[in-house]
Amino acid sequence: MSTREAAATKREGYFALVEKIATECIECSLCVQQCEFLSLFCESPRELAVSFMQENRENDSYIPYLCTLCGLCEEICPLDLNIGDMCLEVRQELVRTGLGPLPAHAMLEKEQKRVMSDHFTLSFPDPKTGNCRRVFFPGCHLSGYSPTLVMATYDWLIEQLPDTGFMLRCCGAPTRSLGRQSDFEDMMACLEDEIAEMGATEIIVACPNCSSTFNACFSRFTVRSIYDVMDAAGPIAPACGGEHLFALHDPCSGRWDGKTQECVRSVLRSSGFTLEEFGNCGARTTCCGMGGMVAYVSPDMSDAVRDRRLEETPSEIVTYCASCREAFAGQRPALHVLDLIFNPDCEADRTRPPHDRAMHQDNQWILKTLLKKKYGLQD
Repeated sequence: MSTREAAATKREGYFALVEKIATECIECSLCVQQCEFLSLFCESPRELAVSFMQENRENDSYIPYLCTLCGLCEEICPLDLNIGDMCLEVRQELVRTGLGPLPAHAMLEKEQKRVMSDHFTLSFPDPKTGNCRRVFFPGCHLSGYSPTLVMATYDWLIEQLPDTGFMLRCCGAPTRSLGRQSDFEDMMACLEDEIAEMGATEIIVACPNCSSTFNACFSRFTVRSIYDVMDAAGPIAPACGGEHLFALHDPCSGRWDGKTQECVRSVLRSSGFTLEEFGNCGARTTCCGMGGMVAYVSPDMSDAVRDRRLEETPSEIVTYCASCREAFAGQRPALHVLDLIFNPDCEADRTRPPHDRAMHQDNQWILKTLLKKKYGLQD
């Protein structure tokens, strides 16, 4: 096989989804009508796919990085085509050819290295029993949002389910979103090995991004939402009392996780909260603007996606993704679901603005420090 033929074969493998959309899209434009990204760059996904198949992408390498990877297109498409998967495939090709990630992602790449280093990571078995049948994996976003919230949730969890260990790590979703597939696979392999070495067979997650990532990558572990555990435990006296009405935002990373969606609603209603649905919810939910790492490349695009979501309701917002809460904060009173249950200051925190990057990183360090101090742990 000649070098040219080998390159063509390799390219065909890289662009399987691009070619699929270029040939199968019926150009109904239903997804374009619901997507800021698509409506800006094409009249149909077929048009976008054809442009991605062009040899020279150096001048428009930023385009696939403007997709939030939210998956709404697949839910809407009569043929179940996923434009986000196509854009992720192109991002991976850009990484292989040295055109991606973009300079705008430099800070994110630095952050990914930090959360995989000893500065952030920490793992230990149940501090009361010394055993580890399962691990609680809060994720890096919730840890950066509120260390005390993570601590309170874990305290409650080990009372409900003894032998629950703790793992402070990143699930690797941002690395995957950048198109660094090889690095992402290495991260997953390391995580899998460490969880197995701890003796756990179950991962309890608090973040829908972590949940979708682990469900896609791990077959040897059971992945369970903290909200499933909370719902099974029965009504929990909330930290935030009084009459409250919230519009519940389903994160797009949990679009097809119907069980978690139901459990979140059950937990909140049984704790006395009144919920209102967005115009688009469940499998039809729309992105908060933070998906796909778009905010690093185009804050304007990110804001447009967020603002479109906010137009669906005038109410205060509650969500079960820390990144989504931070996206809405500053524009609308917003809280995390766990705030309502475990945060005694949640009334005041309703209007707290989003953390800047420095505060987010400080909170991750504070969480590790609090855990080590409380349980007498060493790195």
